[in-house]
Amino acid sequence: MSPVPPFRLRTLGSLQLTGPDGSKEPSLATRRRKLALLTLLAVSGRPLSRDRLVNLFWGDHPEERARHSLSDALSHLRRVLGPDAITARQAEVGLAEELPLTVDLRELAEAARARDWPRVLALHEGPFLDGVYIGGSPDWEHWVLAQRTSAIRLFMTACRAEGERLEAAGEWTALERVAARWLEVSPEDPAAVRLHGTAVAKLDAVQVAPAAGGHPSPPVPSRTVAPRDATTRSTSDATPDATTDAHAPTGPARPAPDASARPAGARWRRPRRLAGAVLAALALMAVMARRWHQMTPAATFAYSTRSPEARQLVERASAGGDGGVSRDEAIALLTRAIALDSGFAMAYRTLALLHAGDRPGHPEVARLLTRAASVASDVSPLERALVESSYHLLVTGDLARAAAAQRNLIRLAPHDGDAWHDLGMTYQYLGDEVRAATAYREALARDRSSASTWANLVDALVGSGDQVGAQAALDSMSRAIPGHPGIFLAGARMHAAQTALPEAEAQIRAYLASRPDAPRQQGIGEMTLARIHWAAGRVADGDAALDRAVAWQLGRGDTVAALRESLVKAVVGVWLRGDRDGAAAQLDALRQRFPLEAIGPDDQPLPELATLQALAGRVDAAARTLADH
Repeated sequence: MSPVPPFRLRTLGSLQLTGPDGSKEPSLATRRRKLALLTLLAVSGRPLSRDRLVNLFWGDHPEERARHSLSDALSHLRRVLGPDAITARQAEVGLAEELPLTVDLRELAEAARARDWPRVLALHEGPFLDGVYIGGSPDWEHWVLAQRTSAIRLFMTACRAEGERLEAAGEWTALERVAARWLEVSPEDPAAVRLHGTAVAKLDAVQVAPAAGGHPSPPVPSRTVAPRDATTRSTSDATPDATTDAHAPTGPARPAPDASARPAGARWRRPRRLAGAVLAALALMAVMARRWHQMTPAATFAYSTRSPEARQLVERASAGGDGGVSRDEAIALLTRAIALDSGFAMAYRTLALLHAGDRPGHPEVARLLTRAASVASDVSPLERALVESSYHLLVTGDLARAAAAQRNLIRLAPHDGDAWHDLGMTYQYLGDEVRAATAYREALARDRSSASTWANLVDALVGSGDQVGAQAALDSMSRAIPGHPGIFLAGARMHAAQTALPEAEAQIRAYLASRPDAPRQQGIGEMTLARIHWAAGRVADGDAALDRAVAWQLGRGDTVAALRESLVKAVVGVWLRGDRDGAAAQLDALRQRFPLEAIGPDDQPLPELATLQALAGRVDAAARTLADH
């Protein structure tokens, strides 16, 4: 006799239980909470306490009712799976070891352990419990996010391994599919971008041969990836006339082009799915949502200095705009404090962060923080944690050590919301969206008025694939700070991640309408609107919005941002139209309009310039630009 076919629990991409005959189990199809209970027991692989199950699924119910609900759910599962399917003791509940049940998440982990990467790719049909929301406790949400993140990491490992194998074998069509799926979950991964670009270029070279009397179409480049900037300030908390700005060198994805804009003989391919493309196209928005709070100490304490006068100067400078001190005045105060005490670690650090607000890569930032770290041996543990965090974030780039310093800071000042916020940002830069979301929630438990923390929480939940949680966070943000412009930006990111471009556009238009007289906000809004238009294939509309953004930037005197965005527009001209000759002409025009010699070396947008040079066919010039960078 052949063995009885098992039940199958699908958790990746959706949630459903199929019976031995392969059909969906009807009595559980609409009972998500009972299916979620089965998922927890099946994935955990061990008995769990009744108290934990009650708290996870019915924690907001009276205890007697909650325990009755658990008993009812277990009885229902026995009716479906068999009377011996559930093992229940006085205090624990589990699944019988001999239960014929397969779970795709466990199969995925087993395939990964066996390095069966094609099997991993086949099993990962979407995020764990995608679109499933049952309420319950925060512990349940955290468990789901942890499982989801673990599965995504195994999937990305499989993408890398299988992609490298396909590249070595020259299987370009299969490589393009794998890399495109990788980009959907990690639009900023350099390895995914490289493999996808390689596959696209090879396919173009092989498949687009010159026809009789015709011309081959130019290769379609891969996406330009924007590095996350650990010092970028937020549009959410900043005032509209702020002098600092955040412009990441983000290029849009390769969206479906407008058919009317296609040059003769060009071959276009729509991305297999749009979600990853939109996330990459709007990566700038996610970067702009981040803001470092570490301008002032995380708690009130006595600065470690030999000079009381120097301490007073730093305290006045740290008060910033709230204390009526302008940026230039703060710099002067801090410079005087350092002159009074050359070993004043916090003075060096505070001055470095002031400079970093304008130009994170300025050599003065590294010099000041290096000096702060060198004299921080005799300061208080709290000061040392602040210095080490900033030093590793902005000088060494060692994010793991920066996170360790921030966790130490939180141990010393557990009630400081800014410290939790900064830890969340570091986790995001490390790619750990689950821990980032947890840290942001801790920050909001201490201060619910921070728009940047709310926006970053939405961003982290979107990044982890928890769209339901992101919507809930956005709703909470709207209640906590009603009418704040940052709500519209966060909403646009969330809708874009769901490929709801009309809704994303509506959010950005609301953002623009909220402060029509604010140049900085208008510039950011138009930049974002341009990327939404491009992602939707509305090339002319995107170009027009980008032109408006550049006009706002020039009106504010921000020549660097205007040049950077103009370069992005020229790159888009190649992506969406295959217009290399036009790109070369725009490159020459931009070099005349914005001579690099008039821009400081630390502000020159060399990566964007090199990208355009390469796309325009000037490979040697691009190599020299990258060498300069």
